[in-house]
Amino acid sequence: MTACPPPCVPREVRAGDTLIWRRTIPEFPASDGWTLSYTLVSPTAVHSFAATANGAEYAVSVPAATSAAWAPALYSVQEFVTRGGDRHTVSVTQLRVLPDLAAAIGGMDTRSHARKVLDAINAWLESRSPAAGEMQLGERRIRNHPIPELLAFRDRYAAMVAAEDAGSAGPMRRLMVRL
Repeated sequence: MTACPPPCVPREVRAGDTLIWRRTIPEFPASDGWTLSYTLVSPTAVHSFAATANGAEYAVSVPAATSAAWAPALYSVQEFVTRGGDRHTVSVTQLRVLPDLAAAIGGMDTRSHARKVLDAINAWLESRSPAAGEMQLGERRIRNHPIPELLAFRDRYAAMVAAEDAGSAGPMRRLMVRL
């Protein structure tokens, strides 16, 4: 996991990794008896955990065994504090849980949605069919798409894939040389 300086809920984690960060909430310090909790919600699951007090701030630690049970998905994360009968939502963010590649059995398709669609369109176009007969893209079935439409779809998804590839290359660095 990448470093997460306070205040921060990571944007992306990998299932099966240990998650650790510190959180400071000046309005609700842990030293005043507040408890910081998190609830993660995806379309198919709900996970909850609490931070521990560390002076006025909070120490968040999620063991690897806990995050290993998190299915890869985009989760909404509610961060909230409680004390007695009081509860206050501090933030609502999103967290993407990535699959644990080390736990893969028999392979795993790690391509993005855009890359899967682009690959399917290219495979279909390579079949040299004058008009698209029928094609399955995920749960969606496409029928009778003319080649110009497929080319437009291919261009759109190729741009998405190019943007993903550019983003994964990391930040560009400029090297200045004085002669």
